[in-house]
Amino acid sequence: MAALVAAGSGLVSHLITGTLNDRTVAVGVAAFLTGLVATALADRVRAPPSPSSWPG
Repeated sequence: MAALVAAGSGLVSHLITGTLNDRTVAVGVAAFLTGLVATALADRVRAPPSPSSWPG
């Protein structure tokens, strides 16, 4: 899964570098977008709480 995220980030960075010609900005944008996607996915695929943490 981590390799897929890294590949996606690299692809976004490469595509933005091709249009903006500024690698620093492209990497910053790719990192920001990767963070947004990771946060959204973490909310969706979070493991359910363990029974030992249930009240009562």
